Amino acid sequence: MNEIIKIIENACLKHHDSGEASVTREARLIVEALAEAGYEIKESGNKKNRYTRKIDSKLRGDIFTVDDWKEAVEDGWFCNYDGSGYWVKDGMESDDEVFSTPQLDATHVAWYNK
Repeated sequence: MNEIIKIIENACLKHHDSGEASVTREARLIVEALAEAGYEIKESGNKKNRYTRKIDSKLRGDIFTVDDWKEAVEDGWFCNYDGSGYWVKDGMESDDEVFSTPQLDATHVAWYNK
């Protein structure tokens, strides 16, 4: 992990030294630096079909609206050690966990306590 951080730091320094103020350019330099260091870079593909599991009527967890979920997290009711949460849209659950991926177009959260 430290090696990756060092690669990204060097790429950022290289960018800032160039005087170019483009986040896109900086991101491109980071990807290029990681590839040059031997890391395999793959695009994750289209997230259009991100919701792949139908919510089961026998759900063993809880469903929250995104707003209610965010408020509960801010109030300290949930953290990533308490269980697992997944983004939901139109009754379909994604594989994307709520504490490690952005909300994007999700409308709800399915939460499963440990």
